[in-house]
Amino acid sequence: ALSLVQNNTTVHLSAGTYDVEHGEVFPLALGKPGLTLVGEGVRAFVDAMDGEGSALAAQAAQNFTLRNIVFANAWHLGKNGGGLDIRNSSGCIDSCVVSNCVVSMNSQTETTSAGGGLYFLNAAVAMTNCVIVRNGTDITVSNNPRSHGGGLYVEGGSSVELVCCSLVSNYLSNAAFGTWGSAAGLPINGGNASLKLRNCLIVGGRRKDGSATKSALSAPYGTLVVENCTIADNVVGTGAIANLGEGFSNKATVSVVNSILYGNGEETNGIMTVDHSLIGVDPRFRRPAKGDYRLRGGSPCIDTG
Repeated sequence: ALSLVQNNTTVHLSAGTYDVEHGEVFPLALGKPGLTLVGEGVRAFVDAMDGEGSALAAQAAQNFTLRNIVFANAWHLGKNGGGLDIRNSSGCIDSCVVSNCVVSMNSQTETTSAGGGLYFLNAAVAMTNCVIVRNGTDITVSNNPRSHGGGLYVEGGSSVELVCCSLVSNYLSNAAFGTWGSAAGLPINGGNASLKLRNCLIVGGRRKDGSATKSALSAPYGTLVVENCTIADNVVGTGAIANLGEGFSNKATVSVVNSILYGNGEETNGIMTVDHSLIGVDPRFRRPAKGDYRLRGGSPCIDTG
């Protein structure tokens, strides 16, 4: 149906489930300028289970808008982009959920699998009030593969900003040799991509079996800005935020401002600018075991940012 709409059109999705059983073909394709998809009332549920490929693919889609939609259960047999695969496009994603999406690699000729929830290549995208939860990568080959960006991966000349978003329990493959960025990753192969996280919660990142990944946020190249964020309880072995990649370090520009890093093991690794942040000191979360990372009274973070 999206192939039939005109440029600069708003498509209203009624509350309900959009899946293969109801005639949807995945990935849903965005390729026209100014296209807006809006879920009405309760979020529209795009269930890509039994589909082939990402839940949604945007290619050369300028000024798109996605609002109030759940994208779930996509399984993309390929290299990148399990849930949303966004390339050479610009737009905004507001009040959406990307959940339980997987990018799976089973080819011995490929070496990297990235972007379980979202993948951005040469894209300019702003995300607000979104939840990126339980997405990841799955690798079934034995050629020392790498796995990056369980929640999202940003590369090429992309500029991506997340505001008031949550990245929760995203993961990387057990089989991967290199596991950088369970929550989010910048490119491992050069480029000037940038990722800015503001007022975001990043928790629970790990390998699929619960063991440690290298990092929760990885910036081998490009620019990473972390501002007013809470990064906690990720299972990492190198650093919750790492200015590192395979065999090299400190190629990226990384800054951390007014943020909390706690309970991740090693909190940072590599050169970065840190300002007005609490690192490795108990911030007195209310009930982190229940997912409540608000601050209790007496927290050392209150009135100090």
